[in-house]
Amino acid sequence: WRFPVGCIRWQPHAGDVAAPPTCLLDVPVNKTSTAFTKPVDAVVGQSVEVWEQQRLPHPSMPDAKTGSMVDYLFVHRGRRMGLAYLNQAVIPLLCRKAGVPLKDARGRITSHRARATIASQLFNAREPLGLFELQAWLGHRSAEATRHYVTVRPTKLAGAIERWLLRAQSADHCR
Repeated sequence: WRFPVGCIRWQPHAGDVAAPPTCLLDVPVNKTSTAFTKPVDAVVGQSVEVWEQQRLPHPSMPDAKTGSMVDYLFVHRGRRMGLAYLNQAVIPLLCRKAGVPLKDARGRITSHRARATIASQLFNAREPLGLFELQAWLGHRSAEATRHYVTVRPTKLAGAIERWLLRAQSADHCR
């Protein structure tokens, strides 16, 4: 929630004019990393741009991490919207609107759970991010921290074992 106004950039694809540009999010310095940029879904960039147009102007505020003055993206009545507001107001509102329960088998739906969920989805995708790519995307200093975010789906594990067995059988037949 420490994102500044202007944290979204669009990067055109080199050589492919027809391809839509990639949405890049500039992530500020945080507890796990220095500032970095990561690609995000275009809907994120479009939503941030809509919010930038609709939000009321607010004075810049000092950043507790860097000391610099920042025009924060998420401000209401002169105060930054904090994590508690996100988890206790915004996420419950979105869950109600989407017809999703506020809790599931793993507990309350929170911003941290959302981060872990997207990490697992990227790790388990048809064309997955590797552990080190995911580490960079999450902004972690160590791969060990990233490992706590990902859960290997049983179907992905079964597919990996099946591919391994097929390779092993094929190697045996070649002997």
